[in-house]
Amino acid sequence: MRVLFVAPWVPTTRRPRSRFFIETATQYHDTHVVAAAWSKAEFEELADVPASGTTGVRLTKIGAVLRAGQSLPSRRALQQAFVDSSKFKNEIERVSRRFRPDVTVFNVIRSAALVSAVPSGRRLIDLDEFRSAYYRQVSQQSTSFMRRTVARIESPRLARAEREAIDTFDAAVVSSDKDGHRRYGRTPLVIKSAVSVVAEPAPTVADRVYSTRQNIVFVGRMSYGANQEAVSRFLREVWPTLRVMTGAHLHIVGEAPSRALREQAARDDRVTVYGRVPHVAPFLREADVSIVPVTMATGVQMKFIESLAHGTPTVATRLVGDLAGAVEDLHYLPADSAEEWTSSVVKLLENGELTAQLKASGMAWYQQEHHPEPVATRFLDLLG
Repeated sequence: MRVLFVAPWVPTTRRPRSRFFIETATQYHDTHVVAAAWSKAEFEELADVPASGTTGVRLTKIGAVLRAGQSLPSRRALQQAFVDSSKFKNEIERVSRRFRPDVTVFNVIRSAALVSAVPSGRRLIDLDEFRSAYYRQVSQQSTSFMRRTVARIESPRLARAEREAIDTFDAAVVSSDKDGHRRYGRTPLVIKSAVSVVAEPAPTVADRVYSTRQNIVFVGRMSYGANQEAVSRFLREVWPTLRVMTGAHLHIVGEAPSRALREQAARDDRVTVYGRVPHVAPFLREADVSIVPVTMATGVQMKFIESLAHGTPTVATRLVGDLAGAVEDLHYLPADSAEEWTSSVVKLLENGELTAQLKASGMAWYQQEHHPEPVATRFLDLLG
């Protein structure tokens, strides 16, 4: 069978869900990926995508912003206008005519407007999440006036695009059971996001990423506004009390931390900002506590799944745990207020029995819900 993937970005390791689906399909089918590349470096990364064949389309962010701006007077989603380049669409059409796919998988709602470029075969869309809900949260919670303004415009437009996608495509897929219960005409299918954990030998002293005891870690792309705001709020509202009550060190791991966050962290010698690292696994595996203080989220947060998969006792907002389908106080400790955050983190730093229990139950839940094998089977069944 021939499977075509259309992605609004290059599916690198920083896009683990789409990359996993491509890798899974390639094991059994002839696959081809057409992806938009937003920089020279990203274009070069296309060579590492695990597909039978790849086609990159170099797009510029200036052109994307102009397309989004031109769509403002309409009811069209800005994210879709952002990637709806005639150059991109023409290349998808060219590859489609040559490759003649039996199935085409469009990656996230951004790419849904490109569906007309592939007129034949079954057409699926992996929404992953309902992005309109995220923008609704941003419009209400973000500390940035610009983000709130854009989100107020974009949320209803994306909701309309999501309803149309579910009605247009042969199947629509989401990652969260909670999202799977939403009904936009048809009910979307639920296929979880997979996390692969490679067994590694215990690190030597020289290999360890931390030189301190009582280490708290946050892992997530800091270029993502929700992560940036969550960590900044944690530093402002929770960390001062935790710092006094414990001897803990806070480690912030993720690419593109803002200058403001670096300056905020630089005031404290027990806070370290790493930026992008080759592998996040050592930071999770060696941490005493993983935190996911995100309050603007939809779908399943990979940072939450990765924490549990590596056996790291985790504290997360109820929103994050609920979307993932995890059970509070069994798989993770919940926290929303500053007081709850302080209490939950201190419990894990001081209670070895509780830590061991969360580690065991969290890893068991990961094996059942997000291990690559059942996720791959479900996705291959969808391809048919």
